[in-house]
Amino acid sequence: SLGDVAASFVRGAFRTERTTVRRYDPEQDMVALDIRVVQGAPFRIANNLISADVRIRTQDQPFRIVGTDQRLGALGTLEIPRGSMLFRSSRFEIRRGVVDFADGTRINPSFDVAAFTEVRRSSGFTGPNWRVNLHAHGDLDAFRLDTSSEPALSQEDIILLLTMGMTRAEADQLQAGDVTESAALEALATVTGINREVRRAVPVIDDFRVTSQYSPRTNRTEPQVAVGKRITDSVRLSAATGLSDSRQLKTAVEWRVGDQTALQAAYDNVNASTASSLGNIGVDVRWRLEFQ
Repeated sequence: SLGDVAASFVRGAFRTERTTVRRYDPEQDMVALDIRVVQGAPFRIANNLISADVRIRTQDQPFRIVGTDQRLGALGTLEIPRGSMLFRSSRFEIRRGVVDFADGTRINPSFDVAAFTEVRRSSGFTGPNWRVNLHAHGDLDAFRLDTSSEPALSQEDIILLLTMGMTRAEADQLQAGDVTESAALEALATVTGINREVRRAVPVIDDFRVTSQYSPRTNRTEPQVAVGKRITDSVRLSAATGLSDSRQLKTAVEWRVGDQTALQAAYDNVNASTASSLGNIGVDVRWRLEFQ
């Protein structure tokens, strides 16, 4: 399952080489430690897996390093007010995170982190989009990763969506040759890592896709590039432009009002049947119902 794969992945990231553990003898202790840790500002963690601000929670208790020179532990709580993490080549925005240290004899923190990402598989702004949620919790010995999506997908579809940019049904269509050029091009860009490398090189954007879309001007499918940027947790900007001579342009701003409702204002310069140079402006209201 996705949870087992993720747990194995995370444990591997924190795994160290096996060492010989000596039997603890209190008589051999030479130094007793009780150090209180304070911070003037949040410190930052930045590596290939996570980039986040971390601050010490001082409301309940101070953060302390305790133990001896033979047996070291920590007591206290760390909070992650914001940040991002990388999983399956997808960047997840951390909504909340808490790391508890409650063992005075060893460093074994417990985690509770919630994050989300958006997968925009379709080249058009009206196509299917998914919001994938991750809930990581446990400790280094027993780590769990729960997943969900809006609209709802199976665990298999979620991992395929994060890895290849398509669901099982779309993958079956691709294998049978019954899939659009747009989906095939997006899947190729996702698998080869082009999208990921561009996002890494241009960190100001969080979504980059090479895809294709039918052009009413030329009556054919043409390649295009789409970019996006999340301004807040509920507001997102996006734009797409063609790579052919027609230079079609689409822009949109989407406001997520609630779990089932979203408002979208869009503009494009696609005018197949009019000579107007202004373009088209529109507003969409999206309302989703789920049945169980």
